[in-house]
Amino acid sequence: MEAIFEAIRKCQSSEYFKKIPGINGQKFNYVPCNENEPGAIKIKMNEIPKDELPLLLSPKVEYQDFINADKHHTCKGMGYPDFIKDIEKLEEFTKKFGEEG
Repeated sequence: MEAIFEAIRKCQSSEYFKKIPGINGQKFNYVPCNENEPGAIKIKMNEIPKDELPLLLSPKVEYQDFINADKHHTCKGMGYPDFIKDIEKLEEFTKKFGEEG
């Protein structure tokens, strides 16, 4: 589950966001991006208007997020079996809630 927080950390550390076509009936959604991407807006997560925060989407969890999560994980002893459990939880979450974006 720590890998999911990596996606959230990307939002927290991003200095650029862009608006993408909305999901779930929204006109648009914000996603973190690089400054060179078309439509990039220089804005930090805490600067997004509060009424637009529900429009913020975290990026998809990627393989590298699992690798980075190991660096942030404070509990020693997390090994291969725990890594597999996290992947299984992510797959279950994706099946239940779908994959957007």
